[in-house]
Amino acid sequence: MTDIINFAKTRLSRERFIHSKGVMEIALQLGKIYKVPQDKLEVAAILHDIAKEMSYEDMLSYLEKYNIKLGDEDIECKGIIHGFVSALIAKERFNIDEEIYNTIFYHSTGHKDFGIFGKIIFAADYLDPSRKLHKQKKILKIIKKDLNYGVVLVIKEKINYLIQEKGAINHNTVEFYNSMIRKIKVD
Repeated sequence: MTDIINFAKTRLSRERFIHSKGVMEIALQLGKIYKVPQDKLEVAAILHDIAKEMSYEDMLSYLEKYNIKLGDEDIECKGIIHGFVSALIAKERFNIDEEIYNTIFYHSTGHKDFGIFGKIIFAADYLDPSRKLHKQKKILKIIKKDLNYGVVLVIKEKINYLIQEKGAINHNTVEFYNSMIRKIKVD
């Protein structure tokens, strides 16, 4: 883990590294509750934004290097592309497993196939204490009792923000929301 932390320190600004550590803090709290391996959560949390501060052009070049084609919708949602590149860098540099790779890849949008691990990182990214976002403490309290319901609240906050900012909502976020609603109705 020391190598990963040192790598992150060289790639991230002080503020972004503090955010990643905050994500890790929340992820580890939730991981204890939901019995998820702490070491994997640490890796995903620290590396999830490793490409966040790259230029858009450099991110596109990186995707091209790995022959990953973006759809029009992904290009329209520029704020999610760093997740794709962060996953590629993490795989290339640290040979992460598929669960960590997919979680980092989709950490901004969520994914309908996320298991507990992916849901924890997705939520922890929003719930990082350094962010001071609306309803954050309330949602954290809820998510510690009911992961699925808490994740739905995080998705709703993200969608509301995008609507307010007149931003595009990626199809993965919509599909994730719909899959989570179905899970809640079944529970």
